[in-house]
Formats: sequence, C-alpha cells, structure tokens
Amino acid sequence: MRKKHMRSMISVVLCFAMVLSLMFVSNVEASEKKDDSEPALEYVVIDNPSVTTPGTQKIVVGYSKGTVLTSAALKYKNVTTGEEYSVEASDIQESAAVFKMTYEDDSWTGTYSIEDVTYTVDGGEYSLNFAKCGIEGKFAVNQICETDPDAVVEGEKTEEHTDINDADVSFTAITQDGTVYEEDSIAEVINDAIDTQSVDSEIATYAGRAATRLVVVLDPGHGGYDPGAIANGTNEKTLTLKIAQYCKDALEKNGRIQVYMTREADTSVGGATNASTDLKNRVSFAASKNADLFVSIHLNSAGAAAYGAEVYYPNSNYRSDIGQEGQKLASSIQKQLVNLGLYNRGVKVRQSENGSTYPDGSVQDYYAVIHQSKRNGFPGIIVEHAFLTNASDYQKYLSSDEKLKTLGEADAKGIIEYINNNVQFGNWQQNGSQWMFVYYNGVYAKNCWEKIDGLWYYFDGNGIMQTGWLNLNGTCYYLNANGSMQTGWLKQDGIWYYFTTSGARVSNCWYWVGQQCYYFDKDGKMAADTWIGDYYVNTSGAWIPGMEKAVDKWIRTSGHWWYRHADGSYTKLNWEQIGNQWYYFDKDGWMVTGWLKLSDTWYYMNSSGARVSDSWQWVGQQCYYFDKDGRMAANTWIEDYYVNANGAWIPGKEKPVDKWINTSGRWWYHHADGSYTKSNWEQIGNQWYYFDKDGWMVTGWLKLSDTWYYMNTNGTRVSNCWTWVGNRCYYFDQDGKMAADTWIGDYYVNADGAWVPGKKKDDQKNDQNGNQNSNQNQAQTKAQWVNTSGRWWYRHSDGSCTKSNWEYIDSQWYYFDKDGWMITGYQAVGGEWYYLQKSVAPEGALTYTGVTSIMGNSDLSSDKNTVINKMVKMFQKSGRYYPADKLNAGGAGSIEAFCQIVYDEAVKEGVKPEIVFGQAMKETGYLQFGGAVKIEQFNFAGLGAIGGSVAGAQFNNVAEGIRAQVQHLKAYASKDSLTQETIDQRFNLVTRGSAPYVEWLGQKENPNGFGWATAWNYGISLMNQYVRPMYTL
Repeated sequence: MRKKHMRSMISVVLCFAMVLSLMFVSNVEASEKKDDSEPALEYVVIDNPSVTTPGTQKIVVGYSKGTVLTSAALKYKNVTTGEEYSVEASDIQESAAVFKMTYEDDSWTGTYSIEDVTYTVDGGEYSLNFAKCGIEGKFAVNQICETDPDAVVEGEKTEEHTDINDADVSFTAITQDGTVYEEDSIAEVINDAIDTQSVDSEIATYAGRAATRLVVVLDPGHGGYDPGAIANGTNEKTLTLKIAQYCKDALEKNGRIQVYMTREADTSVGGATNASTDLKNRVSFAASKNADLFVSIHLNSAGAAAYGAEVYYPNSNYRSDIGQEGQKLASSIQKQLVNLGLYNRGVKVRQSENGSTYPDGSVQDYYAVIHQSKRNGFPGIIVEHAFLTNASDYQKYLSSDEKLKTLGEADAKGIIEYINNNVQFGNWQQNGSQWMFVYYNGVYAKNCWEKIDGLWYYFDGNGIMQTGWLNLNGTCYYLNANGSMQTGWLKQDGIWYYFTTSGARVSNCWYWVGQQCYYFDKDGKMAADTWIGDYYVNTSGAWIPGMEKAVDKWIRTSGHWWYRHADGSYTKLNWEQIGNQWYYFDKDGWMVTGWLKLSDTWYYMNSSGARVSDSWQWVGQQCYYFDKDGRMAANTWIEDYYVNANGAWIPGKEKPVDKWINTSGRWWYHHADGSYTKSNWEQIGNQWYYFDKDGWMVTGWLKLSDTWYYMNTNGTRVSNCWTWVGNRCYYFDQDGKMAADTWIGDYYVNADGAWVPGKKKDDQKNDQNGNQNSNQNQAQTKAQWVNTSGRWWYRHSDGSCTKSNWEYIDSQWYYFDKDGWMITGYQAVGGEWYYLQKSVAPEGALTYTGVTSIMGNSDLSSDKNTVINKMVKMFQKSGRYYPADKLNAGGAGSIEAFCQIVYDEAVKEGVKPEIVFGQAMKETGYLQFGGAVKIEQFNFAGLGAIGGSVAGAQFNNVAEGIRAQVQHLKAYASKDSLTQETIDQRFNLVTRGSAPYVEWLGQKENPNGFGWATAWNYGISLMNQYVRPMYTL
C-alpha cells in the first residue's frame, strides 16, 4: 500500500508462493483434483535480511487458522559452501513456529537459503520444500543479502515529511489473501498475521491495489497548551492521541482508506495558542488533505455520576446531505462503542446558542469543528468515548493502552461499516465494446488493479478493462473474457497453466498444488510425461517421487566397482574418462586399481580408480613419476631427480651437468656427456674461456696465431676494456684481442701493446695561408672505468683513483676500498650498511641503504591492535580475495583472524610480526598460492618446497604453519633457543644467526653467503614491496 508520507520500507526477503491449500478451480479435470488435508502455509517471515556477528536471526513459519503444531524443524544451507544446518523451533504458538539461530563469530559469514520445513500436526508428519513451492528465502551473515525484496513500497514527499533521515522503518509481510502488512517489528508482523485470522478480520479484509482512496482525518482532541479534561491521574489530550493512533493503525489495513491525523504529538495544531485558532487549524488541515470524513476524538467530563458514550453530528440545516451522512457515521461508531459495554447516551445534534447562522441563514451547529467542516464540504463529528471523570468508565475503558486500543479499533470498525454501507466505491461504464470503471469521485481507474465484487480487474492507461494475456513488470497474468483475473488452473489450446492467488502465472519452476508438485517452463507451460533434470512428471504433469532416471553411474557389486551407462552398457578392456578423471576397466568391466601394464607401459590407478597423471606418487616405500598421460617414467631424469629402470626415484643421485672440476689445483670443464674442450674457446655463461691441448683452463697471457689475449685468474677472457698486467696497462677489444702500436682514443699503446703514458696524439692542420703547421693538441685525458684482473677501479683524468671513500660517477654512488677497488654487495661504512649492486648492471652502484633487524619489537607500533590493523590494511590494499572458505578450516576465517595469529606467533619468539606477514604475502602471492604448495598445507613460506613439483611441509592449521615460519626466521636471525616446541623440521639445517637482517635473507646479498632464498634481491624486495609500505598505512 502506498503511503503519502515518507516511509522507508524494509521488505521481508522472500519470493512468496502464496496459497498452497486452495481447492482447484472448476476447469481442472476431476481426475486431477487431490485431497487437500495437509495444513496450508500462510506466511514466512525472515526477521533480518542481514545479520552481523555476534547476532541472532529469527524465522517464523505460519500455517492456516486452526492448525496446531506440536513440533517443527527448519533446514537451511550456506549457498556458497553447500553446508546444511537444521534447527528445531524455539517457540510454537498454535499455527506459528519460531526458529532462532545465533551466529557468534566470523566463521558463519556467508549467504544462507531456507530449504524445507518438517512439522507435526495431529500426530502426522509433513514436509514442505520451499524451492519446489516457488519460495526463495535468503538472508546473509556479515554480508549484504542480494535477494530482491518481493514488495517495495515507495515513499512520497509531502509538506509534512521531507527528510529521509526521519523516515520510519517497518517490516512488510504478504499473507495468503494478498494483504500487505507494514509494521515496526517482526513481532507486529506476526501479530497482524494472527489478527487477520481472528474475530477482527473485518478491519483487514481488503488489500486493494486501487490508486484512489477515501480520505479520513482523525482529530485527537486538545493538545499542547490545552490538556482537556483532567481526572484519575491523567488528562484528555494524552488519551485521545493514543485512541486516534490505534484507530489510524486499524484503518490503514484497509486498502481503500487514506488516514491523516491533525496532530501526532502533544502539540496544538499549526502552533495555535488559543482555542479558536486551534480548532480552525484542525479543520483547515483536513480540508488541505481533501478529507471525505472528519472524526474528532474526545473524552467527556462532568460530575462523577455521568457515564457512557455519545457522538455529535451536523444538523440538517444548510447542506442537509452532509448532516445525513454525519448522522449515519455517528450512528455506526456509536453502535461499536455500545457493543463494548459503554452506556448508550445516543447520537446528538447541538445547535448554536449565540444566534450564529450558516450562509443560508439557518441556525449553525454549536461545535466549531462541526460547522467549519460542513462549510468545507465534508461531515465532521465529535466522538465522546467515555467520561474521564467517572471512575467506572475510566477503569473499564481508559486505564490501559490495551483498553484505549479497543476504543480506537471500535472507531475504525464503525468508520469502515459506514463506508461499506453508504459509500458507493464506483460504477462500471461501457464505452462501445469496452468497459471502464469510475470511482465515487468521478476518477477513472487507470494503470491499476481493482477488486470489484470479489474479483480482480486490470485497467490500462486509458482506463480500459483488459482481457487475455497481460505482462506487467515481468509477471504474466491471464484475464478472462469478462476481465476477471484468472487464478488456479487454466487450459488453453491443450496446454495447462497455473496461476497463484495473486494472479501471477507460475513459470520456470516447480510448484506444489495441493499434494502434487508440477513443473512449469519459462512460458508457464506445464510439463507432462517427461524428465525435468532427474525428476519425472507423469501424463497429468505430477511429479512421481522415487522414480529413478536412467543415468551413467557407478555401481558396486560384491566389493567391485563398475560404471553403468544410461543405455545399460559398460566399458571393457579400455580407458574411459568420467568427470575429469581417467579410469581403466578390465575384460569383465571391473574398475582397475593399483598397477596396470599395457603394451610395456606401466600406469598406476589410485584407490578410487583414478589414473595418476602429471605427478609423483608414493607406492609403498618407492616414489614414481607419471606423465600427463599417466605413463610411468623409467631410466630418466625428471628435472633434478632420477628414476631407475623400474621407475623408482633414486634419492641422492646427482644429475650429470656441465660443471667445473678442479684436479690437482688446475681447472677443466666437464660436460654432462663426459666430454671436455681441448685447444679451443668455449663460452660458459656470459664469459669466454680457452682450454689447452689437454683440456686445462688457461690463465694469463695466451698467444694464438700472432694474436695476444689475456685470461684473468678465474680464466675469463679480458674483453673491451683496459686492464693492468703487472705494472703495465693493456687494451683488449670486444673479441679479447690485444691492441698494439695504435691509438685507443687519446691513449697510445706500443708494439708490445703496453700503454705509453704521457704520449700525446698529433693533430695536423692547414693554416689559412696554406702552410703546414704542426700544432699539437692539448689532449685531455678522460676519466674512465678500468678493469684489471677482473676487478674494477675508476681512473681520473690525472691518473689518480679514489680510495676508502665514496665517489659519485654517472649519477650513481660507488665505494672504493683502501686499494681503490670498487666494492660490491653489502658494505659497512661509518657504522651504516649499504648495498652496492652485485653482478647486475650498473654493478657496484649504491641501490639500498640500511638493514632491518628481524628480531625485536614491531616497527609499526607498540600497540597490538594498530600493528594488526596495518597488516589487515596492507592485505586489503592488494585487492586480493581472502580465501576464507579454505583458511577457516585452519582457524583463520577472516584476514583479521589471520593477522591476529601472525602477531601472536611472532611475538612469542621475539620476531617482528610485520616481517612474518610480509614474507607470507610474498611467498603466497597474498594467500592466492598457485605453485606446488597448496593452500590446504597451511605452509605460508614454502618450507621444504625445494623446486619442481615437491610441495614441501604440511601443517595441521594456520597457527602451526605460521609458527614454523617464525621459527625458521629466528633460526637465521638469532642464536637464541626457541620458546615453543619445534615445529619447523628444517630448523637445525640453518646456520644459526647467519642472516640477522631482512635484507640478508637473500643468499646473493648476504655477506656470509647464507640465506633463505637464492633469488636476487629476495630480502630487499621483501622490505620494499611488502614491509616498508605498512609503515605509512
């Protein structure tokens, strides 16, 4: 129902399949009608679309009036994991069962759907599957529920309510008869549903879809400065406001009535400060709302003996029609009040006592709200409910909110009875061959549904009654030839359709009708004599429970498995792919397990029969490798691991590789096939080496075909640079050939190839007179890098070099030792550590300053929560999805829980938590894994994963995996003992204290040559990319 004041609605999250217990309509064949003894579902209410932990969800399932439940159980499941849960009813109130679920922590995070309910009535047990009834009920824990609400009632702005922040919040429920209820709590929704089955049903019998409604203005008497009558410890203004509110609540359940109140708080109307203005403002308010009826609610006062109820209505002077309607309205309300037991003081007219007249000169009514209402064209009455000054009236009718509610509802009944008996809602009008409906106020029904004489009709934008198929906002209806909306079964052109009591055609789902379940396709056509998935429906369209569809499936016979196809056949002496796995079946069709030999090729089938492929597999005490086709490898190398002729891995056997060998102090290069180079060059890595006639590596001077070369002490050929040999400097070109008797830039080398210092290059020029002048340029000697015996130094233009100091060269800083050699790797200078690029261009350049201790207190903060929050933010900043579905099994259902574990485990051993967290993120790609190590191992640092397909260590839970990582870090960073039992199986393999700093975890950067990983810049990248960014979060 649309309200004309701003009202924010929270719709109960349901796809509501309305009536399950109605009899079929007459056009269903008798043979298809079934006994309908099972209790009918009335309503389902989910308290909260989303629950935040710790929190409680309530679900109420209600059945038809007269049903007495003795027990009930609700089944629901997590739609992501598929895990199912069952909960017994926590409370049963005759036909309604209340289910209460408590969610204590983040492990319950997810979206849940209600599946079915099992209940007991009169000793019989029944079960209802919500999905097959078309009901899709969902709610979420710590998430936003994505299910669309069924009924969203939008608010409209008026002069009185314009601030959305002040909007009321209510619950909405839809019952079997289509009534829409809006309340402030789930309890009120349930109470309303129960109320609609009780003796007060005439209050809420109509849930219309009409766009035009009668306007009733309720006027709670007095207020603000004016208390009205005062007696029995209370006052009139307080009680009339409550009666009016209860009356309004009851009236609003009727779809044809729009209700307003002149005041909704303890105030005068329109800010009036005197009675005359206040009364005028009340009627003016009613006129502004286009009131059809004005009901002013009061309590009487007099001597203590006076008691009972009376109602004043307009006289018959001037607009006698209004007086007549007022009398009817007054009589209707008075009857309801008398029915409560109030003494009948009658309905009355009171004439003006000061000679005041209406415009026609006739005597005016005494009461201002009555004669002003008449002048504005609508009947106004004053209801004096009881005497506040009478002790008996007060005690019986006014002394509690419950009694005041009874008075308000009696007023509402009287108003509704008057409307039903005296207000003609509208009339049919024929327009040629078409029909239209005009309301009592002359407005035509347009773009709306209207219930007329118990039947529903739809009128288009021109007011024309529709017939035939009608699609509104994706919902399909059928309107018969007389325009009435179809419900129940409909057979058209030999096809059966079914329409709910709301008129919606059932489509694309299973739907229970009585005791039978039917399937309707996307066009609403009932399926018959066919399979819907794994369910069969007979020629009448009814589902046949228990009928098994012939499908491919596994069958176990006498302890052996075989696979039967839908046509009854099965595979023999062949492979068959089932799902994503390959299986082999023997000559009798039995599934093979264990070893299998086919045409000299061995395969291994695990205990489930699935072929082992593309992986290592332990069989007994031996480990074997099977390729992507499942073939066992034999007598070959699998990466760095050797399997013998029987396919078994030989631990410890070293793979032949090209490698250097030192024999008696001399080096030679052994190829994997056993050969070695003699009297020739060989490029190894990025360097060239020369081997003599016996295969020994040459060092020092080498002459080949009158060309001189120089080989460093490590055997590498000097190329494309200057190098010192003894006290002389030589230049070798890009092919390593020594230059002789020539100029290299501005430097001259003699016939022996030695640089001649000081010799200047001549530059001959012709002067302007054509004379030859021999002018000697003042050639400037340039500063440049020089490689001598494989080590670099920087020669200045004057021949000097820097020693034991820094020098800024080509936009980079370099450090030179006491002999002038360029330093690479980590170097301590002046108490500070610096990293100088090693083996990567520009070699020797300063790329990183400082080191970070692994042990100690966190550098993020001294506050535990701050440290954890920064780690959480670092993960969130990565944009990666937290794998709660996997890590919850290990005790870390959220990133917050994961970071809590990291902090606790790190602090116990004195390791900085952010180092542990950063390394785990680096090693796992922010917990996405993807390599040989799987998330189920809870191995967050690749412990034991030595390459290839070796997965490494397995831990029982997240805490153990983090603890092992912490212990391994402590092994590198400290020589102190562990405070907890050793979990890290590789702890004793580490050289203790060999990497006290994060930056030294990389072996190539570690001055001692030890470390966690062999990759370049391992520790430095860990700091730069995963740890240091947390400092500024």
